[in-house]
Amino acid sequence: MFQAPILENYHPLQNQTGSSSKGGVDIYVHNNLNLIPRTDLNFKHFAKEKEEFEGLWAEIPRTNNPNIIIGVIY
Repeated sequence: MFQAPILENYHPLQNQTGSSSKGGVDIYVHNNLNLIPRTDLNFKHFAKEKEEFEGLWAEIPRTNNPNIIIGVIY
């Protein structure tokens, strides 16, 4: 299984849903941010021709401002 690199003061939010052991996407989040995984927004698509794509989403809550939703699509 793929092991995400270690980045000092960050932690990964991982989504390894690809069809190979190398597949998957990560979002690295600074340790001082409170991150809420948004699994309701995650997606994956596999086609017969082995073309695939996927998305990983998270929400950063903020006290006096609207929350921020971040994502990565591969």
